[in-house]
Amino acid sequence: MTLAIARMSTAINRNDPAAIAAIRARAPGWFALADSVALFSDQLIDRIRPKRDDGQQVLCSLLFRRLLSAYQAVIILAERGMHTEGLIQRRGMLEALFALGAMWQQPTTVQDYIRNDLHRRRDIYKNLLKTSAEMRKTISPLMSETELHRRAEELTKQTKGVTYLSVEEFSQRAKLHDLYLTDYCILSEASHHGPRDIERHIIVGADDDIEELIWGFEPEPPFKLLFLATDQMLKGVSVVDRLFALGMASNITQFSVESQRLPVTDETGDG
Repeated sequence: MTLAIARMSTAINRNDPAAIAAIRARAPGWFALADSVALFSDQLIDRIRPKRDDGQQVLCSLLFRRLLSAYQAVIILAERGMHTEGLIQRRGMLEALFALGAMWQQPTTVQDYIRNDLHRRRDIYKNLLKTSAEMRKTISPLMSETELHRRAEELTKQTKGVTYLSVEEFSQRAKLHDLYLTDYCILSEASHHGPRDIERHIIVGADDDIEELIWGFEPEPPFKLLFLATDQMLKGVSVVDRLFALGMASNITQFSVESQRLPVTDETGDG
């Protein structure tokens, strides 16, 4: 049997102002809060003054920038009905938050974070050496096979006895392990396109047979992306607030109170 495609709209134009307005109307309070938190966080960038020789401050500043950029992307994806892509982006937010929080809670994590790069580079060169002869010909103008071997061996020696920190270990150091065990692991289903996650894109009939495949603006209420992303953005703001003594605790509390006031439901009653 040939399956039909069930479109959520007659045309897919992610930048259509009317479509964006309709999606925002489903969670006006959450979008307003998310926009405010994003703007507030962006304005903090100008107040962050990391010391050049302070690795904790420099790396936390860069990770905060990544966290904020990912948060802004979640808002854009949410208003365009791209729920799955928003889930994947939220997972990236959590990875930045875990590293940021770990460096705040345990400053020695700065050195471990940098040493992690040795493991990644080693694996990149080892993987390049495993590629086909055809692929290595493509690589050879950039780096000879002899050089690939040399760098792989050099990095293998440098990583001997050096601990590699996993995402879970960063979350533990950040004292956010519960977030890793719940939200992060669930978001990984979307990132890895797991069977349970892609089930959201099918319509099943009364006899449990697949009837249609869904394409277009995803029907999930946008607040499902926004309320967790906003909470995690505020966790990142709290870290830089304390690290750089910005005096923003009352602002963070105000945002948190507002998020607790907002409804966790689709305000149009569609889902």
